Amino acid sequence: MGLTEVGIPEESSVPMKHARILRGPYQMSFDITNKCNFRCLHCYNRSGENPVIERELTDDEVLEFANDLVSLKLFNLCFCGGEPLLRFELMCKVAQILSTSGSRVSFVSNGSLITEEVARKLLVHGVTAAQISLDGDNPISHERLRGVKGSFTKAVNAIRILKEVGFPKIDVAFCPTRWNIGEIENVFFLCKELRITRLRVQPLMPLGRGKENAEFIVPTPLQYRELVRKINYLKKEYSTSSDTTIEWGDPVDHLIRLPTILRHCSTLAEVKADGSIEVSPYLPITVGNIRRHKFSEYWSAGLVRVWEIPKLQELATRIVSVKDMGRNDKGVPTVWFDEDITIDIIDDNNFGGPNEKAKPVFRKESLLYEREEKESYLTIISKTHPEAKEVIINPTARKILELADGTRTIEEIETHFTNKYPEIYKEKIKADVLRALSSFTRLGVIDWEDENPFLYKYEEPLTGRYYLCIGQEDNLKDIESFIGFAEEPIKARKKLVLYKNPVITTDEYTKLKLRKKLFDFSEEFFLLRRDSGIEGLISIALPSHPKELGAVLKLIICPENFFKDLFKYSKDYFPYLAVRDVSKIKFYETNMERVNDTLKNFLLEEGFKKEGELKDELGFGKDLVIYSLGYTQEFIEKAKEARKEFI
Repeated sequence: MGLTEVGIPEESSVPMKHARILRGPYQMSFDITNKCNFRCLHCYNRSGENPVIERELTDDEVLEFANDLVSLKLFNLCFCGGEPLLRFELMCKVAQILSTSGSRVSFVSNGSLITEEVARKLLVHGVTAAQISLDGDNPISHERLRGVKGSFTKAVNAIRILKEVGFPKIDVAFCPTRWNIGEIENVFFLCKELRITRLRVQPLMPLGRGKENAEFIVPTPLQYRELVRKINYLKKEYSTSSDTTIEWGDPVDHLIRLPTILRHCSTLAEVKADGSIEVSPYLPITVGNIRRHKFSEYWSAGLVRVWEIPKLQELATRIVSVKDMGRNDKGVPTVWFDEDITIDIIDDNNFGGPNEKAKPVFRKESLLYEREEKESYLTIISKTHPEAKEVIINPTARKILELADGTRTIEEIETHFTNKYPEIYKEKIKADVLRALSSFTRLGVIDWEDENPFLYKYEEPLTGRYYLCIGQEDNLKDIESFIGFAEEPIKARKKLVLYKNPVITTDEYTKLKLRKKLFDFSEEFFLLRRDSGIEGLISIALPSHPKELGAVLKLIICPENFFKDLFKYSKDYFPYLAVRDVSKIKFYETNMERVNDTLKNFLLEEGFKKEGELKDELGFGKDLVIYSLGYTQEFIEKAKEARKEFI
């Protein structure tokens, strides 16, 4: 019943090999306290008010924890909070324990408690990096968010003090709000003046007080686009001439990366102020507590592979956008308001095992193709992942699919096989059943939970129930599925205009890469929808080099009768939405004779002209013909003006 017989390729064995040999995590964040002297409007973990502050670790417990970490040889431990400096003396003791054993130590702070004496003592005890929050270029903006008069001046002074006493690395965190988002350039120049190492920017998360105040503090989608445009400009203009860098961070990235490509080997760890071990501060679940067992024991018990636990994957897959962080799902605690779901990978002995009461559902409609083979084997092709091609399933794995009818739990499916094969070791049967179910889930033929509908904006109605809209990060799952199955089988069902840029790589639209495109707006997805489903798609990518002005047409998958509407919508909206300046759209092809007649004729009608040829200059093993459509200067100026009005 092994996967080699099922025909579904397993992940690389390299992460598993690393998991076996790693002595500990590389990076750890530790909330040394959740108490805080501020009550910031956006605070994701409700510092000063959350349920954790009543049961925080004592000083002795924290020191015992620090001594346990020595043997793990962390690369870096970051003191988080709350305001970590409320436990300043304890910070110094922990820092000395860890730094003398070779670990780096850093901290985040609002800056209000930093004096020259505090800064020097931190440095002496081994703390060498800091991140200070600065949420505007003036006191009014900063203090409107932070709620404490004088906090802007204290934050700026804290940076100056840390620099003067010799801290080698100082970052600034900027949280964009509706009122300060336009100050990003001035904040960058202030950081440059203060000789900051890095200015870190990420979206405001609708969690904690950020959730309570979301209605009037969260920026609009168009404000975020303008923010990214300005960040790209600053990167382009100052990437080589300034010691200060600027970074646009994605808080959702780890919720896709860790449960997928890194689930066998996570080198990050997070410990809350009450000793609970969490996998993400944005998920309402903990997997142990250092009051019950030492952290090193959890690591030995499999913490490195914690993302293999299906419950964690289930919670993480709910979130594909920043907006999803604020979801209220039935049966799921609200993070930082309610008590977490608690499991313990040592006490429960459930590491690597899914919720045994979960009921898998085999969706026959998820198949593009199936065929009965000899000796009770079955061949299938998945709609979601047609790139896997024909998957040959052996009789035992086929039986697992049949039993996954939504009425049986995992435990009941395992029991079926243990009763049938009493001579086989029970744990071996359990492992094989779980591996097969996991593989079928990855293949997209088994579901575990219903999808919630997404919200769509920027809609333009067409005939019937069709409409055009702009793809956003909320649409990740729909776009991923549509791109995945929009190949030959669909072509046979309806007449499509199909185009794929010849330089697209085979893995370019994996979930993680697609998430990055949607998050940083490096590729825009224009959608034709009917009711709740995608019927057509055109994507246009920003130029790869920041100083280039030619965007690139990447994908077209659209019914012929709606193609012209969708293309004009894409072409007209793109300059308004692009987060970098563009002056034209490029179309690459190896041979125009291969291009769909409808597409070829329409491109010529719209004014695409041959720009030139590349004789395998890009190293793709093929010559490319380039056509382009330029925007007039008047159109570009109108787009700039319209963008200001949108924002």
